[in-house]
Amino acid sequence: MPGSIGSPSRGVEPGSRPTASSSVGEARSILRDPDASPTLAVLLDVLPVLAARLKRARHWAALRIRDPESGLVYERLAGRARLEVCATGRVYRLAIHRFGGEGPPGAMHDHRFPIAVLPLAAAPTVEDVLYEMPWRDRELGTSGRILVRDGESYAIERASAVLHAVHGRGPHLSVVVSDETEPPLRELRLEWEPMRWREARALRRAGRLAIEAHQDRPERPVATRSNGPG
Repeated sequence: MPGSIGSPSRGVEPGSRPTASSSVGEARSILRDPDASPTLAVLLDVLPVLAARLKRARHWAALRIRDPESGLVYERLAGRARLEVCATGRVYRLAIHRFGGEGPPGAMHDHRFPIAVLPLAAAPTVEDVLYEMPWRDRELGTSGRILVRDGESYAIERASAVLHAVHGRGPHLSVVVSDETEPPLRELRLEWEPMRWREARALRRAGRLAIEAHQDRPERPVATRSNGPG
């Protein structure tokens, strides 16, 4: 049975609104405003309680993921229970992803469900650009490349239309919320294997510390996007 959460809050995460330099295509494809993205609103709503939830191993399945197309390997904590928003009846799942600083860049891909992402630094760092994210909108015919910074959340609601990729610049984590109300838009394409218990415990701790550091951080100006469409 899914757990329940209240109506999504409408507070805006630092860096969540488009900048004045954002293209029209980017603003319609990569969403920064929780008023425009129900999935992003849910991510911001559950974030305050997520660190405490990571202390309990029973809530999570720990997996090592491999993308057979690119060879990219990363770690994933997948929430075992889905969460239902009482006001809308929509159902969501939580996950934490951890990417290393080495390995090939991720391949361009769409998603099985609408998603919202909060990227977080894996450790304190002066450089807050965590990865480059090329994107392409198959419906609008637009594309671009974004510098994704520590603590700047975004969402992709049109999951099959908007493709993106993660080209990492260093170790980082992502808090991910997926809207699983509707059936998946495609079959699974990734390979996985279970992580060992000690590795899973270390990943839960890393996720908890990254979220707590994010919550303790003062607000910063909204970052700009990289030059021009790709």
